[in-house]
Amino acid sequence: KRSDDKNKLNYVEQIKQANQEAFSLYELARVFSSSLNLQEILSTFVEKIEKLVSMDTCIVYLLDETRHFAVATYVKGKNRNALKDLKVRIGRGATGYALKKRQPVHNIPPRLDFFHQMELVQEYTSMASLPLIANEKILGAVSLYSCELEKYEDEHIRLLETPTLIASNAILTSQRHSKSETMALTDVMTSLPNARSLQIQFEKEASRARRSDSRFQILMIDLDGFKAVNDNFGHKVGDRLLKDVATIMR
Repeated sequence: KRSDDKNKLNYVEQIKQANQEAFSLYELARVFSSSLNLQEILSTFVEKIEKLVSMDTCIVYLLDETRHFAVATYVKGKNRNALKDLKVRIGRGATGYALKKRQPVHNIPPRLDFFHQMELVQEYTSMASLPLIANEKILGAVSLYSCELEKYEDEHIRLLETPTLIASNAILTSQRHSKSETMALTDVMTSLPNARSLQIQFEKEASRARRSDSRFQILMIDLDGFKAVNDNFGHKVGDRLLKDVATIMR
């Protein structure tokens, strides 16, 4: 009878865990379907996996433009300020290995990720890292660090795999949306805000001035003699001049 009661309790716990896992996945999908804000997506993602797996610190690393490094774009938990903007090179450290191999890693010493922060090495006892992959494109990785767990088990990784996949797709969508917005408001050659961006900003400032009964100024700059540069030296030189002027303006 005691054995039957124990089995029943185990079944109940398994059902509870399965329900919690399913609800977390549903919540992730629901939030992500209505949000294109990257920070909101990362915050929700970490909040949900925190309920599934024990951790003291969680870092979401995203690849930078060079794609040689991943930057700690979102950090939650212990040592948050010290770890913010931490960079890991692809192939180096535990997270770097997960990024290079495009597969989860665990039971690797956490100190391998913190060789630049030696004061943190003794604080963590275990870590796990899962790559963020969408449409076969590596975006970054999510790494969990614990001060209490002896090691992360295969079951921990299993619990994290589906939320990580859902989050990866949401991150890719957010990044594409952000890139599209930037391209729509930016001059391709100079990377300066374009006419559409100027119109949007003007309307914002005009609205603010009306609300506060204040004024604002517009500075207009005309590039004298630019046509002569194109005529005498060609459009390639003219393009280079525009880029140099844009750099000075920035």
